[in-house]
Amino acid sequence: MEKTPVTTHNPTKTKHAPLRIDIPQDKDASKRADQNSTERIKVYTDGSAHNGQVGAAAILSRPERPKCTLHYHLGATDEHTVYEAELVGLLLGLHLVKTEQAGRTSIVIGADNQAAVKAVLTELTHPGQYLAVDFPHTAAQIEKKRGTSKYSLTLRWTAGRVGLQGNEEADKEEKKAAGGCTS
Repeated sequence: MEKTPVTTHNPTKTKHAPLRIDIPQDKDASKRADQNSTERIKVYTDGSAHNGQVGAAAILSRPERPKCTLHYHLGATDEHTVYEAELVGLLLGLHLVKTEQAGRTSIVIGADNQAAVKAVLTELTHPGQYLAVDFPHTAAQIEKKRGTSKYSLTLRWTAGRVGLQGNEEADKEEKKAAGGCTS
């Protein structure tokens, strides 16, 4: 039997990456980065487990428009992990970006899990990274569709439990997803 090696091309490893990764040094720096953010559209994501169930959520906010929220219930903790939920949360956030009408603008996706943020930087060939593979590829597709003029996407680690409104809202929505809500 012939073995064929799996090779994955991660668009973040090219000269022109489809997104910028921002991991502030500590919680205080993360809070400042969020508060001083100049991006017009902000997306906050979260994934977690509650009462033996795993869920993920993402919230998109933009000036003078209603917020958009997506939920996804993954299932029981004996079949799914919090890390998996965090990656699903990132993908939900990216889906909100993809469906947003305001195309040529700056967007930030905030996630409170550094491991999930760092996963999109890897070569994406390790076990368990099947969800992380989709993120940079979808980000590249969105960038291609919208063009690079005035469009930018940043994935930022946003510290949890430091009073950031968007992160706190994502945490509440994620609990709904873990409770069985899927949208």
